[in-house]
Amino acid sequence: MSRNPIKEQWMQVTSDPVPAHPRPVFLNDMVIAANQKRYLSRADVASRVGLVILSLTQFDSQQAWLNLADTVNMSEAFARARVGSGPQADEVVLLAQQALYATHQRYAKYGTWTMESNESEALHWLLRLHSLQLVACSLGEFHAAMKSLEDGRVENRRPMR
Repeated sequence: MSRNPIKEQWMQVTSDPVPAHPRPVFLNDMVIAANQKRYLSRADVASRVGLVILSLTQFDSQQAWLNLADTVNMSEAFARARVGSGPQADEVVLLAQQALYATHQRYAKYGTWTMESNESEALHWLLRLHSLQLVACSLGEFHAAMKSLEDGRVENRRPMR
């Protein structure tokens, strides 16, 4: 046994050498606060919006439906955080939820992912709202919305009793 057991423990190889969520660690509270208030870059906004546009144009799989459902849930989380919120935003989110519900019911019954024109229009309005919310939100608000999205997924996977 060496004089420094902590060092020996650190040097042991684990089965997963890469951490699950690698990110920079800041010890200064001011740096942490400043990073939470920064806005998303244009590239981040463009890539997120691009994923939603791809899901709308290639709407033929369950993955596209899940991407759009995630977008609805993120927009709802942003609205709860008062980012792009208001009665009109609430209506856009509600209509998009109804459109996705109707599309999913149609898929369960007929096996097709087709949408009616009003459902497609509701999802296009959702895309516009989500784009505005992404431009207006800070990194802290974005991470909070992503956390609520992940928490909702975990809640949905929990078995019913």
